[in-house]
Amino acid sequence: MARTWQEIKRRLDEGEWLLIGDVAILLGIDRKTVDRMLKKDPPQIRYEVRPGTGEYRECNPEDVRTELAKRPRRLLDHRGDEK
Repeated sequence: MARTWQEIKRRLDEGEWLLIGDVAILLGIDRKTVDRMLKKDPPQIRYEVRPGTGEYRECNPEDVRTELAKRPRRLLDHRGDEK
């Protein structure tokens, strides 16, 4: 099921921890870029491994909001999702 930028933003606003793919959609970047952000020392975005799911990483909503605030607004506008 495809997730829209608005759905992911709503979940972030509700304080949900997001998967890497959702963070990539929200920030308008590639999943590998998010992966590199998590692997930095210290991590640019903190995360937890979701219990019982293997290696699914969930990103800290505070850190995702911080990264989203750093992004130029025009990156969001090109999707037509937020003006």
